[in-house]
Amino acid sequence: MPSSASAIAFVDQTEFDRADWRGKPAIVVEPGALLRRLIASGLKDHGASTVIAVDSPGQAFDLLDTVKPGLVLVDWSQAEGDEEGLDFIRAARRHDDSAVRTTPFVLMSARNRRADLLAARDAGISEYLLKPVSLKVLLRTAGSAAKPRRFITAPGFAGPDRRRRGRDYAEKLKTWSNPEVAGQDPLTAQRHAAKMLAAEAALDRCPLVARVSASLHRYLQALTRLGPSETEVIEMHRAALSQIAAANKEGDHARAAVVSGLEAVVSRRLGRS
Repeated sequence: MPSSASAIAFVDQTEFDRADWRGKPAIVVEPGALLRRLIASGLKDHGASTVIAVDSPGQAFDLLDTVKPGLVLVDWSQAEGDEEGLDFIRAARRHDDSAVRTTPFVLMSARNRRADLLAARDAGISEYLLKPVSLKVLLRTAGSAAKPRRFITAPGFAGPDRRRRGRDYAEKLKTWSNPEVAGQDPLTAQRHAAKMLAAEAALDRCPLVARVSASLHRYLQALTRLGPSETEVIEMHRAALSQIAAANKEGDHARAAVVSGLEAVVSRRLGRS
């Protein structure tokens, strides 16, 4: 019987060296005709050599062999029991052709439950994009998906290495919450950013970041407007994310103290409102 180590195959890094999706074909799988056209147009305008947009994973799978895309964006329906988007990615990750197998896949969905996020992660996605989608966030996510990561083939999993270190959550939160980037009013953008942060924390299995996202979500849900005082508390959450990263060498106790202090501040602020 093979050991656990020998049961895992790693693709050579050069085989997964897709540092950029630009200049390569892209495939968009989105059932909504308007959103499908908008995404396809955005990718084409920002560097994809060509974009093929279809409304179902079945259509897309037949294209993988001939198109050899540099990026695939796939919708995952909110319909209960719908696994078509995940099944498509699982099948692609087991494809005989390594060029197809290691393609960057971005899964787009409005699902934000932890169980759904982990299911997507274990299906072999490169990145998860929470709907509603803005073009700027989509392009940033596409760039992140195309960054080189070790590809793993194991009995129960095939896809990019799920262990992702050095994630700049503070900078990501700043980007997601920018109204111009998100295409939303400031408060709605902040709430969506908190959901995106929660999704990243679930995918990366970072409990302290998950606590920061839960604290931010709790605070934002209680707000009806954004003023200087409210913005100050939001910035405290970004600062906490930076402190968690900076205190990495100091151990979990130091990082947990940062988050506990943040949660206490939020409780006091909400208690006064």
